[in-house]
Amino acid sequence: LAGIETIALVSIAFAYSPSWPLLLAGTSALGVIYTGLGAALATRYASVNALLLPASVVVTLLLLPLLPHFGLAPRALFLVHPIEPALTLIRAAYGEINIGNMAFGVLGSISWGAIAFLWGQRCVSRLMRNTLATGGR
Repeated sequence: LAGIETIALVSIAFAYSPSWPLLLAGTSALGVIYTGLGAALATRYASVNALLLPASVVVTLLLLPLLPHFGLAPRALFLVHPIEPALTLIRAAYGEINIGNMAFGVLGSISWGAIAFLWGQRCVSRLMRNTLATGGR
């Protein structure tokens, strides 16, 4: 869904055509990271209402690497942040990129995506085991 939305928004809103493979790779990486972290977070709460405030804090923290895009902070502060590699791929879709940044974007996105996926999977599996053991929530 994120890929379809990205294609639609970029096609409608921007006259400049990006490198679609890089743009979709970055968008897909963000989707995997956000979904994995969201699953890990959501399993800790019994209701959506209880999840809303903690989730908004997590989303705010995840969006911090956008500050350098607006000139509000140096990019170097966010190089170890989970979404920075995916943002690097998205930036590369719109301009020149060197091999070091490309490697950082691809390897970092795969690494953070795997971490988020495995963490989310572990949390959901634990929730399912606990739910089955207790007969429900």
